[in-house]
Amino acid sequence: MVQTSIETYTLKKDDFQTDRDRIYQEIASNGGTTCKEIAEKWGCSPNCISGRITELHDEGFIVADGKRYLPNYKGRMYPHTIWRATL
Repeated sequence: MVQTSIETYTLKKDDFQTDRDRIYQEIASNGGTTCKEIAEKWGCSPNCISGRITELHDEGFIVADGKRYLPNYKGRMYPHTIWRATL
């Protein structure tokens, strides 16, 4: 049984790296996309994507490049950051 968040991270860090690579490839191949668009394409929530996007941004692999308005589940439009690969 996992006792701490550090142990959980240690067990899951290889998955995080794989997810980071997949997210980077998705952003690079589309010329720019949002966290919400990736999540919808992969069938998960934006919360599953946003942590890896933050890591990629903090390490300089991606940059914010404007906003795209997308509807929420009620049809209301909200701004979402467009991410583009730097390399």
